[in-house]
Amino acid sequence: MTSAPKSRNQRTQAFTLTNLQQRVLTALLLGPVVLLLVVLGGWWFFFLAVGLSVIAALEFANLGQHRNIHVSPLLSVVSVVAVITAASQHGDHLVVPLFILTFVLTILWAFARRMTRRTALIEGLMTIAAPAYIGLPTALLVLI
Repeated sequence: MTSAPKSRNQRTQAFTLTNLQQRVLTALLLGPVVLLLVVLGGWWFFFLAVGLSVIAALEFANLGQHRNIHVSPLLSVVSVVAVITAASQHGDHLVVPLFILTFVLTILWAFARRMTRRTALIEGLMTIAAPAYIGLPTALLVLI
């Protein structure tokens, strides 16, 4: 006798990868591309660093969602890219004003959404943590 055909859910479960398998597959597929861009250097490496920093900033923005800590993904990404670009193009004097501008914009955006002062301050501090935690080290890496 033949068995009944598998349902669509059972077929897709057979191809589900674990987290580790997914990471290994990603490393195997993207590792050579990353190594090539590192070897090429210059603008190729700069754009690789910026691209990875954008992904890291988005991950950072999503990090506190389950604890009700809101970080503006748009401001985080823009500030991270601005810090990396400013520092790598010898605009070191722009880094501190970029932090201040990001903080002020985040506070104003939080007040526009009618948040309390405390919540707005936390959101502002967490948003400027992204360029500090991601942007500055990446900018230093690009400068090397």
